[in-house]
Amino acid sequence: MSKSTGVLQWNAAAASVPAELAKLFGRRLRYLRSLSGMTQVELSNKSAIGRAHLSRLERGRLLPRMDTVLRLAKAFGRNPADLVPSDAGVTANGGTANSRIHE
Repeated sequence: MSKSTGVLQWNAAAASVPAELAKLFGRRLRYLRSLSGMTQVELSNKSAIGRAHLSRLERGRLLPRMDTVLRLAKAFGRNPADLVPSDAGVTANGGTANSRIHE
């Protein structure tokens, strides 16, 4: 199968969706942490998530698992939905709209 097939092009495009979401989530996490006045170490202690893992999340290097989102929400005293950027820009077909977080 050649690289010019629709299937491989779709897979390549789909790979950018998680990367964009990870960046948006990271920006949102950093914003909420700074808004709460916590350092990464304080948030790490409060959420039982390693500081290095929090750093990777904030830098958009990885997407969190659901249990991580729940622990972060509890540490912030917020609803888990508050950690998900409201303008993540994911369209119904899986693409992104290249939107940014409005702080």
